[in-house]
Amino acid sequence: MFTKIQKYLLINHPLLWNTKIVPALCFAILFHILFFVIGYVYGNVDFTDENYYRSDFSTGVIIFFSILITILFFVVWFVYYFRNNAYKSLYRLSNLYLYKEWLIIFLVCFLNITYSISFLSGKTLKERSYYSKEEVDKRGRTILMASVFIDGSYDYENVAVADSVGKIVFNKKKYQQNSLMNKSFDYYYGSFTETNNDEIKVKTWMQNDNQAEIKKLMNDYFLLIKEHNLKTNLTANQWFELTYNYPDFTNYERIGRRMEDVTEFFKDNANQNIYKHYLPQNALISSYSQLSKAWNDPIIETGTLLILLYVSIAMAMLVYAFKVTTGRNWLIALVSIGILWIITGILAAITNSEIVFMCFWLSIIVLTSIYFFSVISNNKGKNFSGIALNLILWCISGFLPLIFGLVSEYYNNPKSIVVAGQIKHTNTPQYEWLNDNATLLSWINILIIMAIMYFISIYIKKWKALAES
Repeated sequence: MFTKIQKYLLINHPLLWNTKIVPALCFAILFHILFFVIGYVYGNVDFTDENYYRSDFSTGVIIFFSILITILFFVVWFVYYFRNNAYKSLYRLSNLYLYKEWLIIFLVCFLNITYSISFLSGKTLKERSYYSKEEVDKRGRTILMASVFIDGSYDYENVAVADSVGKIVFNKKKYQQNSLMNKSFDYYYGSFTETNNDEIKVKTWMQNDNQAEIKKLMNDYFLLIKEHNLKTNLTANQWFELTYNYPDFTNYERIGRRMEDVTEFFKDNANQNIYKHYLPQNALISSYSQLSKAWNDPIIETGTLLILLYVSIAMAMLVYAFKVTTGRNWLIALVSIGILWIITGILAAITNSEIVFMCFWLSIIVLTSIYFFSVISNNKGKNFSGIALNLILWCISGFLPLIFGLVSEYYNNPKSIVVAGQIKHTNTPQYEWLNDNATLLSWINILIIMAIMYFISIYIKKWKALAES
């Protein structure tokens, strides 16, 4: 099938034939589907797993294999792609030919370095498929509110305040520090803006002896235990009787968070077992933290996407530069840019200034661009313009960020002011705007790179017509 398609493209669309875009796209899409399916299968949530902070070894292995596939893909594609070069063979080409070729290279690079994104997207979508975000939030709040009656930490400064004699004050009533009224919520990975309000709510129920709401909360908790087939040696009624002790809430049994709390016999100072009963709190916290994370985090982070786009642009520039210049010019430019980085590092270290770094590289881009376009304008031979072209292509992505950086440094004038007895750090409006819109400027820079490459590709075609020096 590929042979027939390639023959058709050779006759009708030689650029698509030369770049091997059809087989490259087919294999890239196939790998994306494969990694997405693997991620979707891997996204199963184990509601019995108690360790949320477990090392995700399998994900690391899959990402490692995605990198291996990326490398192998590029090796095979480069072998076929560099076999023919209509540009160097002086074929008659349209003005848009080289620009279209760069876009194709960029597309292939981007598709080939994002297999791990498909895996993580499949995993996230599987986790989201269990329950809606609203349902996950509702269940998460149930787990958090019930944690008041399960062993955990105490927080003296959360919703209650300690008085001068060490007692806890909540709603103008005093309690001992070991009272459940001072019990803090469990940590939960989620974006629950109402967490403190929920804690106040459940403790207000306790303070007002609202047993109906407390029992309903515990029954809802046990519905989760039953749904996920988790183990406990309590019933909801027993849990209530063992922990609810109105009005002081100081005479209660400590409820373990897992089965091992009972079976491993944790001892207190009197050599007595600390826990006699347990609830699967750790398992619920772990599983619903995973579900909450899936809903509260974007499927693809904007920062991650931008990094992949810029890496794709950099790779496309390297491949494109090798395609339109000679291997000798490409290697000399590579060595030159390495030396320039060393010089820049030394200057930045001596001056201890970011401005020196930015000005140095901005000057390199401007001077090499002036030299390259002057060679085309003079029409007297290429001289060292092939090396300059490589440097321009490799550095052009950083031109606008360097300008943004210099402008940002110009407006950088930090100040510290006192507002309502607190120190507040401020800066100029221009600096804060640039800082707040860094992501937007990064997207704009990508669009500008696309536009610049359109014009550079036209001049590269003119440059090729120059005589060798």
